[in-house]
Amino acid sequence: MKDAPTLRPAQTTQPGPPALQTLLAARWESAPGIPREALLRHLGDAPWRPIQTRPARTVYRAGDFFVKVYRFRGLLQRLKRKWRDSAVKEWNLSRQVFGCCRHTPEPAGLGLARDSSYFVNRSVAPCHTLGTFIDLKWEGLGRRQRYRLTDNFSAFMLAIFNCGLFQTDYNLGNLLIQDEAWKFFIIDMQAARIKKRGFLN
Repeated sequence: MKDAPTLRPAQTTQPGPPALQTLLAARWESAPGIPREALLRHLGDAPWRPIQTRPARTVYRAGDFFVKVYRFRGLLQRLKRKWRDSAVKEWNLSRQVFGCCRHTPEPAGLGLARDSSYFVNRSVAPCHTLGTFIDLKWEGLGRRQRYRLTDNFSAFMLAIFNCGLFQTDYNLGNLLIQDEAWKFFIIDMQAARIKKRGFLN
């Protein structure tokens, strides 16, 4: 009997991606229109490339998706997880915002394992963080292009406002802008919350 396939190892000294068996062992919830089996098959077949690594979280690019892997080591972290699991929070907020205004990448799945949680969303590439876009492209924009970009950003903020999302961690790294269309997306909503009637209530 052949061994079950595993994910290709990431080229990094940081913790690598989980084996396919580990992904399959997690309890998974997938978004409507994205079958769980198809999502796991895609994650299992795609190479995983690390994008950002922190002590308790690693973000990977895996084919058409981004995967945030949160790790819970030790009894204290597992106890804290009962009250705050960032993957669960971002999954819930992303579904609400995506259903309201589409200004966040499509949430694809949530996986819960004993020592880790997985939040998966679809890539909106080609895109840049807003900080990178300003560094690379702002100076080359004409007056009308800057007006258009400003209008798009204003419409984005109004849409987020109307969805009731209150983000306490806005920065140039957690806003994405899609190339050509100049559509804005919010990511990294671990510090955000939904308020009933927008920011002012």
